[in-house]
Amino acid sequence: MNGLPFLVRTVICVFFLLSALTVNDTNAKVILKETTAYYSVVGKTGREIFKSMIDRGPRLGGPKGHALATTEYKYDINNVDVEIKQGRCIPVRVDVVVRVKYTYPRWAGNRGARKSTRRAWKHFEKSVVWHEKQHVKIALDYAKEYQLALKKTRLRSSQNCTATSFSTTWRATRAALKHNRRQRLFDRQDLRPGGRGYEAQLRLLKAE
Repeated sequence: MNGLPFLVRTVICVFFLLSALTVNDTNAKVILKETTAYYSVVGKTGREIFKSMIDRGPRLGGPKGHALATTEYKYDINNVDVEIKQGRCIPVRVDVVVRVKYTYPRWAGNRGARKSTRRAWKHFEKSVVWHEKQHVKIALDYAKEYQLALKKTRLRSSQNCTATSFSTTWRATRAALKHNRRQRLFDRQDLRPGGRGYEAQLRLLKAE
């Protein structure tokens, strides 16, 4: 079946917040913090459920309309610990916190649906969660790349070694674009015929 709605539209929000320089242990970390929100959908058949998701799902803005599920990212930089050697500021610790918010559909009033539809929904639901977790894995790879780049940064001590200075020296744009390309590629692979997400949608759509 052609023209299936996308299982997910990934909303990538990259925003760097830097704390004051602190002195901590030198074990830099990438920390994942996750929250989950839900919106209610109704219907007794797969097509009714899909229509409800399309009508009620997270708003994307612009002509793309609503998504069935979304993942939002925010990257915070904390605990920048710096040493000064030979007139250079060297970061020995940079913690990157990846804050993730999932928005999923929650099927309400499903008691009147057939068992085949309930089974298809459970399969679809698991597929959505798996799909979102893969996006987060890609986001964590980006966070690690950013962290390593920051730790390799060297500034002259005359620049005051501020946390903001370290954040602006590395060109995050190229890495962010690569990250976005990986996210889009994964969507194309999972949501095309034969992909796990595509097949889960198709199974739900066919459920009566």
